[in-house]
Amino acid sequence: GNSALHYTIHSNSLELSEILLSQPYIDVSCVNNEGFTPLMISCSNIFIFSKLETWFEKLCSPISINYKHENGKTALHYAIKSGNADIVKILLKCNANIHIPDNKNEKALHKAIKYCDIPCLKLLLSHKSMRLHHIQEIVNSSNIVNYRIKEIPKLINMTIKRLQSQCK
Repeated sequence: GNSALHYTIHSNSLELSEILLSQPYIDVSCVNNEGFTPLMISCSNIFIFSKLETWFEKLCSPISINYKHENGKTALHYAIKSGNADIVKILLKCNANIHIPDNKNEKALHKAIKYCDIPCLKLLLSHKSMRLHHIQEIVNSSNIVNYRIKEIPKLINMTIKRLQSQCK
């Protein structure tokens, strides 16, 4: 089943969510029967995220920030799918791991390219843990077929050049 926090976030109940999050005993890392943490649900729900932003760092507990759903997706994957760069930025600030693959072996960078999300792509490409081999892995990946937006290859090439120059 769902915890009270799962219910309040899922039903957009801001007031009740805030009351629960203000309690010291609330378990923000609990997983419901469907395998979702409250953080994952809030990352998929732009409305509730924008209202709970002040509580977001509590939701980003070390346990739940990189928790993988049974499909392999993390809160970061869901945030990128929702298309909200603000959520992605906060998750990265809270040490979300950008290199965790889902069950289709797609990482956060794959998702940003797949959904043609330029703001999220820029955040990921500039992340402190991004290395040249990570980008080359994406470029060589047969999973990435979505280069409809001309800015995507341009951003990737610029990042490759920047990382190559750092290696010299």
